[in-house]
Amino acid sequence: MTKYIFFTFYVTMVTLFFNPVTADESDFVVLNYEILSEGKDVGDMTLKLFQQKSGHVIVSHTHIKASGWWWSINITTILSEQFQHKAGLIKADGKTLDENTAYWTKINAYDDEYRADFMEINKTTTQENEQFSGLSFAVAGRVSSNTEEILSLSEALFTDRKGQIHGVTFPKNSFDTTFNDLAFFIQKNAGKPLPKKLNILDTENLEIIQMSISDLGLETMLIGVEKIQVRHLTLSDEKFPSSHIWIKEDLSSLPYFVRHTGEDEDGKFEIILKPN
Repeated sequence: MTKYIFFTFYVTMVTLFFNPVTADESDFVVLNYEILSEGKDVGDMTLKLFQQKSGHVIVSHTHIKASGWWWSINITTILSEQFQHKAGLIKADGKTLDENTAYWTKINAYDDEYRADFMEINKTTTQENEQFSGLSFAVAGRVSSNTEEILSLSEALFTDRKGQIHGVTFPKNSFDTTFNDLAFFIQKNAGKPLPKKLNILDTENLEIIQMSISDLGLETMLIGVEKIQVRHLTLSDEKFPSSHIWIKEDLSSLPYFVRHTGEDEDGKFEIILKPN
């Protein structure tokens, strides 16, 4: 489910109580989602959106915990993406903790290309686990806008680690949007026909996926007792059946996804905004 629990589509895309907490709703919003796999509650996600004069920042916190007869998973992923007007994505930083194994990904923009790096840390230290917990609390906590704190904590984590770094570069024009930024992309192109295909960058797994997109128009969705007008989209690739995404993207507020359903290697999944 990693490429969809972003949003790490948009990864991200997307665990929060509806009734977003805001410092100023036009500048900052916190959202909470429930994550279901084959109808079972397996985790949650917090999505924080920050509007700045120069652009916007998206931070997601995803926690997946599930178990079976012979297996169990307990994974937390924290992903930040920074965007500038016109320039698009300028930086992304991802931290995943799977028991005592950590994964660190980062992307930086240069003149005409992006540089993406990946490092696996086989055994985290007690200090690193404490730092990760502090970062996790800063992202998932229902607090006022704390963008600088989150970005500073995230970028500092694991920087003292020495190990093999796997790197790759790719042109700036090689993707249209990221999974987490899809709602902003849709809002920015409101009133324009969408392209039939989108190249979407998965900043968590460092891959670009080409997907067909269809706009099914506006609908009204009920979350708890709240009625929300949403745009219904479908996304599909050659690997899995089409996924459905419902996005709130009116021009008066920050855009975000309300519900995302689909299927991946683990079966059917759903990410849905929690009611108040």
